[in-house]
Amino acid sequence: MQRQWLFAFVGLWAALMATLPAADGKEPAAFTIQPRAGVATITYRILRNGNAIGEHRYTFLEQADSLVVTSEAVAQVTLLGLPAYRFRQVVRESWRSGRLVTLDAHTDDNGRATEVRARATADGITIDGPGGRAQVTADAVPATYWHASTIRGVPLIDTRNGRTKPPDVTPLGGQNVEMPGRGATEAQRFHVDGPIRFDVWYDASGLWAKAAFETEHGRIEDVPSSVSGDPVLLARILSAQRATIAATLADATARPPSEK
Repeated sequence: MQRQWLFAFVGLWAALMATLPAADGKEPAAFTIQPRAGVATITYRILRNGNAIGEHRYTFLEQADSLVVTSEAVAQVTLLGLPAYRFRQVVRESWRSGRLVTLDAHTDDNGRATEVRARATADGITIDGPGGRAQVTADAVPATYWHASTIRGVPLIDTRNGRTKPPDVTPLGGQNVEMPGRGATEAQRFHVDGPIRFDVWYDASGLWAKAAFETEHGRIEDVPSSVSGDPVLLARILSAQRATIAATLADATARPPSEK
């Protein structure tokens, strides 16, 4: 108890001292919390038919030679003020040298719980899901939108059930989307037809700017609301994203008309 009281007193004393003028008569510098090195967060609002129903948050963490990405999506649809549908998903991805190493996804889709687990092996990536075990090539990526390899035509992993399929990707040109702090911003739109069908937008910085898909519950969209954290880490991630997007657009341009 004495130790807890001491810690409380020291904290209170520090807070009081911060409000006093400095010894030279000048006001002390404002207290600010610096972004934690190696950590960044991007948050999206989840919309249903244009109305906000939840949030989708991505946290990026550098650990040694790996990038760990944790995403959490929470949404709820109400009818006459009562919950009619709930969705929650937590996905943890680890990446090394641009390749997926591990994936753990936990989904509660209105009471139906599923888990998907993927691990990189010498033969590619092994996926365990509700439907059993599957093997895909090492370039496979989860359909979590943030990673621009989503539009490269490599196998996509549906994080709800573990199903995989190389998608058909169609570039749809530039469109304006609303970005936090920037307003209307041009982003490249792509239609992706894989284990799930959706449209995804990436802006010129390489940031995932929007996603949209149709469900039995209506049109669902993810739109960005905030970007924060280590600017060096964000710059590194977005630089790789821009290269992937540019390669996708170049491939589409070079494709013969009969294949477009």
